[in-house]
Amino acid sequence: MPLSEALGHAKVLLEALSRGEYCCLRHGLPYVTPSLLSEQVFCEAKLDMRLSRGDPVEAKPRRELRMLLEALLGARRLLRDTGGRYTLSTPLAAVVEGLPLVGRPAVLGVEGDCVSVVYMLRGRRGKLYPTEVVKGYAYGAMLEELGASCGSLRIAYVAAENPSQLRKAIESLEDPLEPASLAGEGFEVRVRIYNPPEARSTIAHLAAYWTGRRPPRPRPGPWCTRCPYRGFCPATSLE
Repeated sequence: MPLSEALGHAKVLLEALSRGEYCCLRHGLPYVTPSLLSEQVFCEAKLDMRLSRGDPVEAKPRRELRMLLEALLGARRLLRDTGGRYTLSTPLAAVVEGLPLVGRPAVLGVEGDCVSVVYMLRGRRGKLYPTEVVKGYAYGAMLEELGASCGSLRIAYVAAENPSQLRKAIESLEDPLEPASLAGEGFEVRVRIYNPPEARSTIAHLAAYWTGRRPPRPRPGPWCTRCPYRGFCPATSLE
């Protein structure tokens, strides 16, 4: 599918969301972001208690959607009709495993009419954590659902101080559209090949919480001692 057409499908979903045509996920949210999935993977019970108390982070989704829609329209105008190899920044939106997902990865590497790599900015070097991996799953699954991913999609996690350093890291790679893991001055790149079955299985499990098909589950661990909701959590009340 041409990338412009795939982004057109994302545009349709963003427009529908901004009109209020989607609703009824937990806490009244019309869609979920990769960042929320990351927080959910860290501890679903903590996320549930935070949102149950009216945290304002997701309080104005329609305004955010309008901004994302404008950014997507701008990105579509920048698409190269002749194909080629280039990078692009654009929001993505798709319904994956029954869950409306909306997000904006740092950079997409485009090869011809498909995306070959998703670049994500991370704050630290070293091993990848499940909270980071799930974001890559979300972006990969959105691209797959839109018909915009190349056959062997890469997810590149770049440890850099800011978006400017991220750009410099990408430019320093031998082939930015087929990156390999690399440590350089001021940055580190860790690359994973997107695994569709694993990603969809993970998202389906997480979606079951958002659609009300199962209750939130705590994730007990040493981090519980610092949790602001410790006094309300069933996992800590059993100690």
